Amino acid sequence: MSALGDGMGAVWRLIGQGASAAGAELRSNPRARMGLAAIGLIVLIAIGLRLADHVQRRQSEISALRVSERAFLSLTSKAQADAWAKADADVGALLARARGRLWSDGPVGAAHADFYAWLEQTALAAGLQGAQLRLGEARRIGADGQLTELRATVFVPSAPTPPTQDAVYAFLRALSEDRRLVHARSLRVKFEPAILLEGEFVAYAPSESSAQRRGGEPGQASKGAQAEPTATLAAPDRLDPPGTDAGN
Repeated sequence: MSALGDGMGAVWRLIGQGASAAGAELRSNPRARMGLAAIGLIVLIAIGLRLADHVQRRQSEISALRVSERAFLSLTSKAQADAWAKADADVGALLARARGRLWSDGPVGAAHADFYAWLEQTALAAGLQGAQLRLGEARRIGADGQLTELRATVFVPSAPTPPTQDAVYAFLRALSEDRRLVHARSLRVKFEPAILLEGEFVAYAPSESSAQRRGGEPGQASKGAQAEPTATLAAPDRLDPPGTDAGN
């Protein structure tokens, strides 16, 4: 430890002597002082240049980030606009398909009569020659009454000419495959001991405006449902043929 301490002491003495000699030289030699000042100035200039370069690089990076940010925001805005446009188009297509499944864009009474006539023609085309149809009520539905439910009943008795199973299936298949929405509110089909079909079928049409309805209230039957249209198939006074129990 003493040798190490002696060595360190010698080093510090040499440093002190060098510093003293340099100080004496600077005091006695103006050129040395000017040279030292020039060195210090050069160092300061170098430090200033490096700082200026560093600041310039950071400013360039900040500018590039701002440009990227603006480009990203522009892309985001365009993507959002494209997404909204696509959503609008999708909703429009869905609404168009939904409107295409409604029965008619005309007056409710005409749509109801059209639905009745279509059921009649479909029954005849399927082979249900003895089908008996009756026009039901037409009433507005939904919270705002924008749709009208159109009802009609179909009864195919087993006598005097019983229908065939193929005719019954063809009639029901035609109802399900039509582009317009038709569903069975109630349906009873029997194949044994005799074939019988009885059901109430429903379609939908846009409701008329209050001005067109002239004061008609939602939930009431429309004027088109008050009278049955003339049909080639007679509509019975009741669904069940004489002597038939409806509960069977």
